[in-house]
Amino acid sequence: MTDEMKERSVLFVHGAWVGQWCWEKLMPFLPPYGIKALALDLPGHGENQHQRRVSMQDYVDAVVRFIREREMVDLVLVGHSMGGVVISKVAEVLPDRLRGLIYLAGFVLRDGESMLDNVPQPTAERYRRLAEQHPHQMITMPPEMARKYFFNEASQEDAAWACARIQPQPFQPFADRVTMGAFAGLSLPRHYFLFERDKALPRAYWEEFARRLGGQPIRLDADHCPMISRPEQLAAALARLM
Repeated sequence: MTDEMKERSVLFVHGAWVGQWCWEKLMPFLPPYGIKALALDLPGHGENQHQRRVSMQDYVDAVVRFIREREMVDLVLVGHSMGGVVISKVAEVLPDRLRGLIYLAGFVLRDGESMLDNVPQPTAERYRRLAEQHPHQMITMPPEMARKYFFNEASQEDAAWACARIQPQPFQPFADRVTMGAFAGLSLPRHYFLFERDKALPRAYWEEFARRLGGQPIRLDADHCPMISRPEQLAAALARLM
């Protein structure tokens, strides 16, 4: 691996209801920019669906282990949606291995908050109710809801591809309160992408997450999942930050 390639190493951390498969349409557009990209399935997701009882800390530990086992350094972490919480916590553990953080409509929590504290109250209550009704404390996402809120700008073909892969989301990571005391003191560069056609949450929530991170957000004309609906444009935007 060349020094240049090391400088452009990226690890993608997915969000809720999906696995590393969500990056598949983006990956082919990255090598022309000299970006070496990897992704993983968090516990309870993708090939790890058998792990049903998982926590936010399990997510963080899995990413930390992935990085350490591969001796990855000078790495940019990219977190989508729920993955924003994960990369913030990983940065607290492994700051010396990282070169920067990129949030794709990522959750940015304040110290002691949970993800449920950062969605509209009716949404949080619905998630709790769905989890209570599920034998394994999971939140299901009907395909028509995924199409409406996550993949609203994707082609029919791409939306069908993604909706067929949506899986139940473990509830506990949404409810876990996260300590963020060390994050504010990190000197790592960080960037926030805000997507203009994102319907997953009201716009004010994404604006607030960007404000908490600091700096001006990068705005793209895309839905919540541009790695599926706008992969070529997202790749170009990411490359400009490398």
